[in-house]
Amino acid sequence: MKTLPSNNDGIIFGKEHESPLFIRKVTFEPGYTETGDHLHPNSFEYYIVLSGNVTFRSGSQEQKLNPGDIVFFKKAEPHRIISVESTVEMLLFKETGVTKIQL
Repeated sequence: MKTLPSNNDGIIFGKEHESPLFIRKVTFEPGYTETGDHLHPNSFEYYIVLSGNVTFRSGSQEQKLNPGDIVFFKKAEPHRIISVESTVEMLLFKETGVTKIQL
């Protein structure tokens, strides 16, 4: 398997809160949980699970994710991680805008 280039912060592409697209590899250990919802008013978020198992909550819905699964959160959609069963590695994509390509 090819390893994606990254720096010590797991950043693969862009600058958080500054780039139209930001990509980071994140890792959470078993037992990790977020005590309250949070949201991102100016960005869409996508998580792609590379390994492990994680459960997200958004509103009253819970989504348990396994390797290969993707979850998407709209701008300003409250969400949180409620359970990490085994060490989980995910790619986080934050999109803050759409780039126009002139053809």
